[in-house]
Amino acid sequence: MPNPKPDHHLLAVRPDGHHRMVPCTYEGIKRGLDGATFDFVHNDAIGMYVDDEGMLKELDFNVPASLFMGRALYGPVVLCAAQADEEGNTLPADKEEVGGLAAICRLWLQVLADAARLGQVVITTANEATIPPPVVYHLDDKEFGRFLTDGVLPEREADA
Repeated sequence: MPNPKPDHHLLAVRPDGHHRMVPCTYEGIKRGLDGATFDFVHNDAIGMYVDDEGMLKELDFNVPASLFMGRALYGPVVLCAAQADEEGNTLPADKEEVGGLAAICRLWLQVLADAARLGQVVITTANEATIPPPVVYHLDDKEFGRFLTDGVLPEREADA
């Protein structure tokens, strides 16, 4: 859970490309995610808070965030640094990363506006050939604790 850093701000990005800065606080992140329960995804360079059930709730595919992160993301996201500080506080992404994602958002907004001006609709949908359906694991407390420690899921069939 992010610790308050009210002097920092994070970039919140909607699937349609609209974006805004939100305070780097639990409440700010929740507001950026429309109140959703959230999860944290990251790579070596950046992190994002996401709706932890975005795909299951069939939220809109977030093209700008997915392109920037390099993986399919659904619903609004909040960009931050990949690593927390030594006290576990969420940190904002570098200015260059914020600027890069904001630029992708502006381009996506322009693509959607151009399509609308021509009476067209841009549809981005996931299908099993390109993005597999989510897999849900049912873990007891002990299995979940091990998963949090080592990141390995138990050896058994998942529910589809």
